[in-house]
Amino acid sequence: MIKKFAPLFATLCLLSGTAVVQAGDTDTDIIGAPGIIPHPIESYLPITAERNSCLMCHKNAVAEDRKAGEIPLTHLKDGKITGDRWNCTLCHAPSMPAETNAKAK
Repeated sequence: MIKKFAPLFATLCLLSGTAVVQAGDTDTDIIGAPGIIPHPIESYLPITAERNSCLMCHKNAVAEDRKAGEIPLTHLKDGKITGDRWNCTLCHAPSMPAETNAKAK
């Protein structure tokens, strides 16, 4: 039943700004949801159309060497990030450390 509503749930999380997940969760926990960023991102911010530090590791030409996830073809046009896909954190949320999540409860 959860898998049936996963795309709707992922969309609602993104629209409400609550797309933070607990550490240990994986991209496959919610089918159709954007991938989780498994590392801190503070040093990569801000992400702008002119400066996207995510590409240092995730650009397809270097991603395999660094064992980082490659940018999917749906994000590219003519080998470059499409105009509406440069801001990674609009869809991809960093994971939240488990101890932080436990303290919040």
